[in-house]
Amino acid sequence: MKTWNLTKQNLPNLIQKINELDFSKRWKIVFYEQTEKRSNEQNERLWGYLYPNIGKHFGYTSSDIHNICKYKFLKTEVVVENEVIPVLKSTTKLNVKEFTEYMENVEQWAIENGWSPN
Repeated sequence: MKTWNLTKQNLPNLIQKINELDFSKRWKIVFYEQTEKRSNEQNERLWGYLYPNIGKHFGYTSSDIHNICKYKFLKTEVVVENEVIPVLKSTTKLNVKEFTEYMENVEQWAIENGWSPN
């Protein structure tokens, strides 16, 4: 599989590549919007500030708080052969916007439960 980061400037090159395909074969082309993954600064704030301080407030480790918050805010469900199975989305897969929302949810939950962000 080949990937192509499409820009306005390289669109003619992509069109040329498509025209060069062997059309005696079947091809599948998939387009999706590329989003930026969480930033290093976001990750540092989560693991360097939020998790340790919230963990200290509740008496848990940063890793425990991470798992608790993933379950609370990133849990989805899939059905496999009529069985509902909980699935936790990884924070490493969140884009910048999703990661911001996740951190806001974590912080708001902690504040509602007596944590003070000083």
